[in-house]
Amino acid sequence: MTAAGRASATALRLSEERFRALVEQNSDAIVVTDAAAMVTYASESIARVTGTPPADWIGRRLFERVDPLYCGVVEAAFARAVEREGEFVFVEYRSRHADGSWRDREASFVNRLADPAVLGVIANFRDTSERHRAKDDLQRTTEQLRAVISSLPIALWAIDRGGRITLSEGKLLERLGFAPGQLVGQSVFELYQDAPQVLDVIHRALAGEVAIALSTEAHGITFDSHYVVMRNDDGAVTGVISVAVDVSDRVQLEERLRQVLKMEAVGGLAAGIAHDFNNLLTAILGFSELVLARSDLAAAVRLDMEQIRGAGTSAAALTRQLLAFSRKQILQPQILDLNQLVERTEKLLQRTIGEDIHLVTTLAAPLGRVYADPGQIDQVILNLAVNARDAMPAGGTMTIETANVDFDEAYRTGHPDAASGPHVMVAVSDTGVGMDEGVRAHLFEPFFTTKARGKGTGLGLATVYGIVKQSEGSISVTSEPGRGTSFKVYLPRTAHAVIETAALCAMSLLRGTETVLLVEDQPEVRAVALACLARHGYRVLEASRGDDALQVAAHYAGPIHLLLTDVVMPAMSGADLARELLRIRPDVRVLYASGYDESVIVSHGVLEPDVDLILKPFTPERLLQKIRDVLDRR
Repeated sequence: MTAAGRASATALRLSEERFRALVEQNSDAIVVTDAAAMVTYASESIARVTGTPPADWIGRRLFERVDPLYCGVVEAAFARAVEREGEFVFVEYRSRHADGSWRDREASFVNRLADPAVLGVIANFRDTSERHRAKDDLQRTTEQLRAVISSLPIALWAIDRGGRITLSEGKLLERLGFAPGQLVGQSVFELYQDAPQVLDVIHRALAGEVAIALSTEAHGITFDSHYVVMRNDDGAVTGVISVAVDVSDRVQLEERLRQVLKMEAVGGLAAGIAHDFNNLLTAILGFSELVLARSDLAAAVRLDMEQIRGAGTSAAALTRQLLAFSRKQILQPQILDLNQLVERTEKLLQRTIGEDIHLVTTLAAPLGRVYADPGQIDQVILNLAVNARDAMPAGGTMTIETANVDFDEAYRTGHPDAASGPHVMVAVSDTGVGMDEGVRAHLFEPFFTTKARGKGTGLGLATVYGIVKQSEGSISVTSEPGRGTSFKVYLPRTAHAVIETAALCAMSLLRGTETVLLVEDQPEVRAVALACLARHGYRVLEASRGDDALQVAAHYAGPIHLLLTDVVMPAMSGADLARELLRIRPDVRVLYASGYDESVIVSHGVLEPDVDLILKPFTPERLLQKIRDVLDRR
């Protein structure tokens, strides 16, 4: 062989080796068949794809392991390849692996029978089972994700560059009036054409702004929407993903918190005003009573003094309202029968509401007992009755009813302010004008009123709410415009029996000869207390401060029977004064007086079960009765 021939043979051999290496190392199986699909060549890689070595394939028909369900499809593809020389025909099918499992395959056929270098049909096929499994897994994951999104109170949107919605899922969509997927294909710009704020956010997002949040309200639902930009591998904006979350419950809770904070702020202001008023009213009511107690008083002067006392009493009731709605008034609770309380106030109510309103009482028997302040519950019923009367300007029917009720945990789910267990209900209902949801939302706010200017203070229902809450109860309201209103007050039931209380004695019988150390930093209060005690036989030692009182006690040789002291005073509190005085005079009795709310008194260490306390404003009769109670107690 010539040198040229040897070189040519070497080149051919090297070419064949490179071709064989390329074929054998390919991940796909390469097979050559004749026109009848009998295998004449199989690459080594066929063992990786089918689990059968190449030698076992030679002389066998290519389709004998194909799933019978796919045989027709595969054979049709092969026949089409034979007919169309040089054209690649693709087909997907399933065949059995050597281990007995069924595997997904993808094959391509091309007719090379006319090619002297090949002389056959080339079949190139690969195992696509993993790809199919991945595809199935992705589909299952997508379905699971879609199911999760559909169950959450959210709405998920995808918007392309043209503003077309390509995805819309989530439970929130249904609440907004859309079915999942219903909005796909619609223009978001047309959907929100009446919402310029939303459109502005979408335009900004499509312009590349990374993340934008927006709070929106629709169909009575408040939701926060978060817009996030979608980008391709080159960083270009391809669209926007928006996730809307229902925050209606959170907004309602925030509104309730704001309401509570507002009530606390107004309540703190009211408590401070009430304290100053109580000191002034103690002097006004006290001196009025002392003057009216004189037998030589001229008729005209008596009439004027009664007017002053009446105004003072009304002012005292207003301060009680201020403290009640802020829930800072000190209660003087006792065991109550609400039936007796309603019956006792029925005549007063009839005079208050007028003749054009028919009053009906429906009282449950037997009725459980409650532990509450009788004066406060009287005020609750009276305020609700006045509110009902004002709702019936043309007359109507007012119903007051009582009942025993039991609240379980299921009831508390829809009424978080209520406590579980046995309760007693007192309800005041009317057939008046009713109210809408907007009015009901602000019903218990202080100074909120729907009455004409000058016709109401806006404190009535706020006072009711404060008293009920301070009494550890709850209140509910049902009302519709034109169909009346019903207020239901629930107070915890107690198993204790009603204890009858003794009436106050006449002032002429409330005399004494004991020595009282009177300590009060407000001159007007100290003056009325001094005058009251001195006129009724008591020897009075007075001081304006705690340290001065200790000096007076140290220099007084006789016995001191009672310390009557204000709770909050400069330099030394009433509690500190009492402790110091009891060290040197252990037999002295102590009576505290205060016009502050409960929280202030507690902070000064006074409000204990065995402590004697009289609240301002007090009348001379009430003061004398309390002093005798303390001094005469064994």
